[in-house]
This record gives sequence, C-alpha cells and structure tokens, in this order.
Amino acid sequence: MLADVMLLNEAMQEIELLDFAEGDYTIGTSNTFELRVPKDSAIKQGRYLMVDEYPEFGGVIDGIEIDTEEDYITATGRTWHGLLASNLIKPNNGQTHLIMSGDANEIIAAIIERIGLTECMIGQPTPSGYTLTNYQFSRVSSRMDAYTGLRDMLSTVSAKLRFTYDAARARIIVSAVARGIYIDDGFDEDQRNFVISEGRPVNHLHCIGTGEGTERVRFDLYADTNGNVSTTQTIFGVAHHEEPYELSASEYDDLMADGIERLKELQAYISGCKIVGLDDGFYDIDDTVGGVSSDYNVRVVTSVAEKIAALDDGEIVFTTKTETEV
Repeated sequence: MLADVMLLNEAMQEIELLDFAEGDYTIGTSNTFELRVPKDSAIKQGRYLMVDEYPEFGGVIDGIEIDTEEDYITATGRTWHGLLASNLIKPNNGQTHLIMSGDANEIIAAIIERIGLTECMIGQPTPSGYTLTNYQFSRVSSRMDAYTGLRDMLSTVSAKLRFTYDAARARIIVSAVARGIYIDDGFDEDQRNFVISEGRPVNHLHCIGTGEGTERVRFDLYADTNGNVSTTQTIFGVAHHEEPYELSASEYDDLMADGIERLKELQAYISGCKIVGLDDGFYDIDDTVGGVSSDYNVRVVTSVAEKIAALDDGEIVFTTKTETEV
C-alpha cells in the first residue's frame, strides 16, 4: 500500500509531504518511531511526522541524528500513543486516587488537558455513548501512565482509543469507540490465519516486601488454570510453577497490588495466538481476536497489543501482534 509522510509544524499544521521516509512506527508497546527523511526537509525538534493516510501513525520529533556522509537525517520520537504513555495520571493533593465520572470522551478530554497535551491533541467533543461512574485510576506504578490508564478505563466498557487528525482544528482527536470483537460469528480463522499454542506459565508468586527477619512482609499469590489471581492455591504437583517476587521497599498494600499485576501479566503464557499471513492493518489496538483448532481442542481468545507500520520507498507494510506475543 502507498503512503505519504506529512511534516507538521509546532501548531500541528502541514508544512510539506516528504519526498521519502524510511523506517517504522510502533504503537501499543514502545510507542515510538524512527524515520530516515530528506536532509533538505524542515525537520526540527518539536515538530510532528504523521502518515497522511493513516494518521494514527504519527508523533512528535524528539531527536534528530545527522550523518554528514548520508543524504538523509534520522528523526526519532514518541507516537500519539507514546505521548500519553509518557505522562502520568496523578491524584489531586490530599487524595489517594483520581476518580472521574461522565462520558468517556469527556474524561479523555479532561485527562489530555490535565497532563498538558492540548497543544497537539484533544478529546472528541461529541459524546461517545460510554458512561463511567466513579472510575478510579490505578496507583500501581506500571499502570499510572495516561495511555495505560485510559485503555484500562475503556476496557471496563468494551471500548478502545481511536486517534484521528482534524485539519480544521489542527489537532489529533482522541475518542472512545467500540472494540472490534472478531470471535462472535465463529473464530477469526475465517478472516485471518493464526498460529495457536498452549503453555504452563508461573502460577504462584511468593511475594517478599519490606522489613527484616520474621517481621518481613511475605505472602503468596496464586493463579488458577483460567489465569484468575487470588490467595487460594488450586494448582499442585507437576503443574505447580513458583517464583519469588521481591520488592524490598514495598509495604503490604503496594506489594499486593504490584504482585497481583505481575502474576496477571505472567498468565499471558497460558495460551498463544499469532496472526500470520498478509496484514493490511485491519485490527486496532485492544481489538479482541482468536483462533481455534478443533483437532487439538485448543481455543485462544486474546487482544491486539502491538502494531508496526514500516515505511519504505512510498510503501507501508503493517505487522500486528497479539497480547500473547509481546
């Protein structure tokens, strides 16, 4: 597929379409980009590079590398996803959590303003139809960034983030839209081919926190065969798989929250689902996908966790990875 890369100024207005752009954007995981672009372009730190036909793949230029022997310069930066990911949702002074209610788009707009990104993006001004009541943003360190926080919030109403470009407003518009669910009418092998697998991840964390000797904070967390985490052990014998989890400065409550999150992350290895074959960028981050093998009675439901757009000689090629791959 053909694709042009647009250079935007600090006010998010188009300056030029680049003669060439080679490199890639990654969203969902690292949320960064690296592109080789012409030396004679108006590249500058603080400006923006965006794929014209696929505006979700764009972001701010943070770094520039110049090789005097080459006819290009290398621009690196954070995608729109990455800008959200590099800012934290923190509670107001005197409060333990930030708690918000309202339409999802209204909350998205408020968070963007709160973290100071309105110079390049705004929330969709019209309602999404998804309502949150007293939603409490996480204080677990790994989930405090705005990208994770908003995705977690939208997951509770089966929605996902969408990024579009509004030239009239000269801003990226961030909105809540329905997650794609591609397993309702039979599994997705009717649309895409998958490699599916089963495994046995760590299912027991022995958590160790602050303190000395017998006063040290210690407890155990367990996962069951479906990946649910609790303090009750249900897997024994050869199926039991234990690891220590030590955060020597953590008190009980913080260690419990971080330990639960870590054990949940490990459960991704219960089953695997990899999209294979031609990828036209069909899926979005957080869409639900799955594969099935009736011969081996293996059924996997997962979500899209990473998308890569690789640009070369005016062509764009997409790679999509599921939660079980990253």
